Amino acid sequence: MTDDKKKDDKQDDAEDVRLEFLLSYLTKSYKMKQDKWNKMIGTDEYRKLILKFFEDPTQKMLLLTLPSTGLLTPFTSFNLQIKQKYTYFIRKKSEAITMENFRSVLTFGDVSGHPIEDLSVLVEGVFLPLMSNSANQVGWPKVVSQDVVTHVRAFKNTIDQIKGAMKSQVILPMPQGISTIFKTVQDFIDSNGEEINLSLKTTIENAVIKWSAICGEILKQTSQLCFANGAHPVPMNEIDFWNARTKNMESIYDQLCDARVKGYLRGTPSKGGTPILRGGMTHCGGWK
Repeated sequence: MTDDKKKDDKQDDAEDVRLEFLLSYLTKSYKMKQDKWNKMIGTDEYRKLILKFFEDPTQKMLLLTLPSTGLLTPFTSFNLQIKQKYTYFIRKKSEAITMENFRSVLTFGDVSGHPIEDLSVLVEGVFLPLMSNSANQVGWPKVVSQDVVTHVRAFKNTIDQIKGAMKSQVILPMPQGISTIFKTVQDFIDSNGEEINLSLKTTIENAVIKWSAICGEILKQTSQLCFANGAHPVPMNEIDFWNARTKNMESIYDQLCDARVKGYLRGTPSKGGTPILRGGMTHCGGWK
């Protein structure tokens, strides 16, 4: 009876167009042989998990990935075990997925194992150029175009800071418009101090205030952090803390040595100057 039941299950699977659809997409996406799919669907636990996803409207997603072990593995929620590319099938409507409606109910695609890095490239290489291009802002009020670009740049800064945090490094948010700093400084010099981009100057001053606060927090950190949450560190933990802190400070120093930052400071007005910039940099570690 057991053998007959297994044969019936295999026959049902072969006729299930939903499974055929998953197999077709995964074969193209991963360029894998069908035997990997057969091993996965032949595992009773995985087969039941996939079929339950089809039948249970409360389950929102199905994730499949091909780890280094070579065994195609399904999940129904995000999992820390996923370290590489994975494929998602997300339910768009709260209804069972049948052989008739699966194409209209499911949305699907691939996500790489490094989503933050990919998102950073996408924002910097696609979204930011598109949204900041004046040709794409025809008919927009000036206030709206400036606000959109400001939000996109703020989003990019947030992504950069998240990337840094994942590496235990602090990424200083660069102010909007800093890419035009060399031209702005040259215009200031050529006009003998008459032509000043006040908007950019204010933006950079605000950024330096943020940098100063961030650096101040880093400088206040001590190895007492190793004892957080009742931990009992060994001496090596303290050495690791100071090594990480040193690398963090070196990273911040390298960012402050960015040619755009130096270019602005060297071009600050000599009459009255911009003391907030010089003071901020001094607080951040004696920039020269």
